[in-house]
Amino acid sequence: MALTILVCGDLYDYPDCRKPGGTGSVETVFLSLSEVSEEVIAVLGNHDTLVSNTQLPSKIKVLDGQVVKANFGLRIGGLGGIIGNPKRHNRRDEDTFIRHMELCTRKRPHILMLHQGPEDKVRGRVGSHSITQSLEKGFSGLTLFGHTHWPDCPLIEIGDGQGLNIDARVVVIAPNNSC
Repeated sequence: MALTILVCGDLYDYPDCRKPGGTGSVETVFLSLSEVSEEVIAVLGNHDTLVSNTQLPSKIKVLDGQVVKANFGLRIGGLGGIIGNPKRHNRRDEDTFIRHMELCTRKRPHILMLHQGPEDKVRGRVGSHSITQSLEKGFSGLTLFGHTHWPDCPLIEIGDGQGLNIDARVVVIAPNNSC
């Protein structure tokens, strides 16, 4: 079975691990993941950069508004970064972020990968209210996201779809081969 790894950002950390965060290159992480998988599909977090002169192998796809067909047949869309001051790294103002996200969801991917995700209204957990509103009215697939850690119950209902907070988690999705 071919393995595809989906990554929702914030892979960079200070090399000496003195504190979380910082901003830096994540190519080496993508290259390492590609050594154990057939395909890596990712969005960048607000701490992640790509060195502009690095050519990544074709089996590594970093999405920012695109939809691609994964090796396992599902269409995957993705948008990196977070809502915030566009003068800061990997941030877009709210209207621009939602517009780019909705351009992606209109292409009807099965899975939408975001770095910043929706809120959990039921449990009162942090997320973007505007992302939540947009997903509720216009997306029926699975939204994967990171950025803000929820310690438990990472799966939520969003309109006709679902959201899965994968911050600090590894989630394995395998096909059902019982048919």
